[in-house]
Amino acid sequence: MGRIKEICCYIEEYEGVPGVPASLGVRLREKVSGRKVEMNGTAADGEALLQFLTAPRTLGTAAVMLNLYEQNGLDDVVVVSGEVEVDTPELIRFTYNDALGYGFA
Repeated sequence: MGRIKEICCYIEEYEGVPGVPASLGVRLREKVSGRKVEMNGTAADGEALLQFLTAPRTLGTAAVMLNLYEQNGLDDVVVVSGEVEVDTPELIRFTYNDALGYGFA
C-alpha cells in the first residue's frame, strides 16, 4: 500500500491526433512542478476522468476558472488525492482505488 498524498493540478490541453483539426487531448499536471499526473485504472475509469477534465470547456465554465489551464496560480485547480504508486521528479502516479478522489477547487 502506497502513501496517501494530495496535490493541486492544472489541465494541460494538447493536440490529440496529429493532422485531425478538432482532436484535442487533455491531461493533468501538478501545479508547482509541472510533472505529469497519472491514475492507473480501467478504460471506464479513464473515460470518467476524461469527461470530468473536459467538462469546464463543454459546459462553458472555463471562462470563470482562470487558472485551471495554467501552471501558475492556485485560484482554480484540480485537487487529486489518493494512494501514490510512483513519485518521481517527472511523474506522480496514483492507484485507482477507493482512496482516489479528484475534484475542482
